[in-house]
Amino acid sequence: MDMMRPITKFFGEQSAHHRGTLLWPGIHGLPFRSIDGTVPVIGKDNINRVYYAGDACHAVFDLSDDEQAQMYCWVRDRIRNGWFILDYIERHWDPDKRNMVIYMEWTQPYTQMYKQEQQ
Repeated sequence: MDMMRPITKFFGEQSAHHRGTLLWPGIHGLPFRSIDGTVPVIGKDNINRVYYAGDACHAVFDLSDDEQAQMYCWVRDRIRNGWFILDYIERHWDPDKRNMVIYMEWTQPYTQMYKQEQQ
């Protein structure tokens, strides 16, 4: 993934799907994720505590279900626009039900900061 690729379409987004509070504009083209909700002041004394984190995610999406179809589009939109990374996708068409079921694995990248005691 190009770390400098703009993801400004999602600027300011907050969602439980991110497993923390996102701080925008972030660092290196990705939002900064605060696990404990605090907003760090990043400077020369602590920039070495910032790291790249990627959450591995997976789901089965039954596109005949409106909620699952919306979540599938939520993930795919972030993949298509350069934020999330598609790791694997498998599509299954059920001709009897005329329905698509999709298994997908993706990575949700962020920047984060180690706590003092984690270094």
